[in-house]
Amino acid sequence: PATATAKSDVTATFENVTWRAGAEFDVNPDVMLYATASTGFLSGVMNQNGTVTQPQKSRSYELGVKSRFWDRKAELNISLYDVRYSDLATTFQIPNPANAGSFITLSSNGGVLKARGAEVSLALLPVESWKISIGASYLDAKYGRFGINLPGGFQVINGAVPASRFIDLRGERPPYTPEFTFSIATGYDFDIGVGTLTPQVQFRYSDSY
Repeated sequence: PATATAKSDVTATFENVTWRAGAEFDVNPDVMLYATASTGFLSGVMNQNGTVTQPQKSRSYELGVKSRFWDRKAELNISLYDVRYSDLATTFQIPNPANAGSFITLSSNGGVLKARGAEVSLALLPVESWKISIGASYLDAKYGRFGINLPGGFQVINGAVPASRFIDLRGERPPYTPEFTFSIATGYDFDIGVGTLTPQVQFRYSDSY
């Protein structure tokens, strides 16, 4: 059996009060305007070496409109949002003191991420059995000051050891955040006596990420 080489007792308590507020205004029976503001909280975590990250927090605002028209055969929804994440957790590796040549992965609070964008969705029902859905989104997401202090000596960035131990991704786009996406789908319901058959065609476009 493995023998422990060190012992530490670490405790951490995180408390936070989040809130959400919203308002809506009915322009008429088919058009509604709304606005929301909210905060979020994700508890910190404990690493293998006993260190603890601080909680991650978020603040978000959203404005939008929900509407129906064309004798209620069409529905159009539009939303604008602005989100800020702070104390985001990131991961890095350090040499494992108990096993030369191996590493352990740790978490650390990296910094800030800002995201703002717009989403539009349109649903059409030209006839009772024919459905068309169209969606588009724009996302401008960038890191504020975000990065980690590298342990140094073995990690590289773009094939080279960085001159500074702090890797700052300020202004860089985070992964999995395409700037523009678009989708369209259409389907038709066929009554075949024992049920409904609905052939559907979908198309989706996404910017690179």
